[in-house]
Amino acid sequence: MAEPLVEVITLTYPKHRLSPEDLLTFVEMPGFWEDWQCCGRDDEDLHTLQITIMAQPDVGTPISGAERLCEVHCQASPESETLMTVRYVYFEEYSMVLLVIAFNGHNVLTEGEKAQINALIDRQDDELSRRSRRI
Repeated sequence: MAEPLVEVITLTYPKHRLSPEDLLTFVEMPGFWEDWQCCGRDDEDLHTLQITIMAQPDVGTPISGAERLCEVHCQASPESETLMTVRYVYFEEYSMVLLVIAFNGHNVLTEGEKAQINALIDRQDDELSRRSRRI
C-alpha cells in the first residue's frame, strides 16, 4: 500500500494585512466551479483568488447598473496573455462573498442580464437577512 502523500507548507502573511476577523465565507453559484474549470483553473487557483479577495474585498471593479456586482481580472494561465474575468458580490454585513461566474476574456452585460443579477443579489440578501435574524 502506498504511503499517503502529505505536503507540509508554511503560509506566511503580514499580520497587519489579514486577521481572523477578515476571513470571509465563499459561496459559489451553481455552475461557477464548472466555469472555473473550463478556464483551466484548479483548487489552488481558487484559493489564490479567495485570499486576494479576503485581503481586499473591494479589489474588484463595480459593474455599473448591477448592484454590488464586481469583477476582477487575472491571467487565464501563467503562459497565456488572455485575461480571465471573475464576477462576485461581497456581502460585507455577512462576511460573505458570492462567486457568480468565471470566464476567459471580457463580456458586457445587457440591461436584462443586469436586472436578473440584481434580482438574484436581492434574493440572496433577503435569505442572509432571514438567517441572521434566526441566530
